[in-house]
Amino acid sequence: MSGEGERGDRVVTVPNALSVLRLALVPVFLYVLLVAKADGWAFAILIASGFSDWLDGKIARWLDQSSSLGALLDPLADRIYIIAIPLAFGIRGFIPWWLIGIIVARDVLLALQVPLLRRRGIVALPVLYVGKAATFALMSAFPWILFGQLDNVAGRIALPFGWALLIWGVAMYLWTFLLYWYQTVLVMRAPADDRRPSVRTARADPLPLSPTKGRQVAESNVPEDLRYTVEHEWVVKVDETTVRVGITDYAQDQLGDVVFVQLPGAGESVTTGESFAEVESTKSVSDIYSPLDGEVVAVNDALEASPDLVNSDAYGAGWLAELRVGSGTADDLLGTLLDAAAYTEQISG
Repeated sequence: MSGEGERGDRVVTVPNALSVLRLALVPVFLYVLLVAKADGWAFAILIASGFSDWLDGKIARWLDQSSSLGALLDPLADRIYIIAIPLAFGIRGFIPWWLIGIIVARDVLLALQVPLLRRRGIVALPVLYVGKAATFALMSAFPWILFGQLDNVAGRIALPFGWALLIWGVAMYLWTFLLYWYQTVLVMRAPADDRRPSVRTARADPLPLSPTKGRQVAESNVPEDLRYTVEHEWVVKVDETTVRVGITDYAQDQLGDVVFVQLPGAGESVTTGESFAEVESTKSVSDIYSPLDGEVVAVNDALEASPDLVNSDAYGAGWLAELRVGSGTADDLLGTLLDAAAYTEQISG
């Protein structure tokens, strides 16, 4: 585990071009739906926009073209569509204005969090998976509702399906609104120098881990039944081909309060010595390096809501991911790593 550099600052990338295209389609969609009243073409634009949203994320991972600009453009496009489409649907009479008010008010009220969080040096609260699900449900509902305006059998089937997605999406939208504001209240109630869990902070300078200086490393902090890497990850056997990985007690102590953990997705490939996860504390952003060539089979979803588990239970509830060994067995891998005595000697310096 070591300090991480900044996210790529490339501007001209394929994902960014797709995000710009999505934004450019917003006024086109509004004209086609409200002025030309060409519902079929408006439906096609929504489908194209949704496909490009899916595609830009895939391309960013396939071509390693993630960028700071892309991280801004993609959610911006989502927010604009989620406000523009309901307003247009309201003008056309497709959905009631009270429902539109809920959707728009939620985003406006969440925007009021920004100055409050910035006072504590917090860039943003972490994205909740239920929030992603809500956005997906809403963006899926809109094309179905639009298609449901057709006076035929297909339209009559599509409309109730679209309404089901819309109601479910709005319910999750309201739930995430409450969760985000609950987190904001916790942040504001905490002392100014006490960064609460589950927030991304602006203070994230790389913190290289070095041997302890006078710190007594207790044997209980280096369990005998685990194996360790020189980068301060611990590894334990789950079954014949799978291991569980986390960061050591020494590492979490050096990093300080962990406020955000970015984990890979199940099914992603990992390579020995390459970063596959990221831990952010109030002191640094640090990469987590894979101890093997293989595949991610599970991640610790509890860290999304409670990243401080890495501090409070580094060897238990604070685990990061489970990896399947690409070749050989878990025992073969463990035999190449440091045992407790060797790791204790390393960190004692």
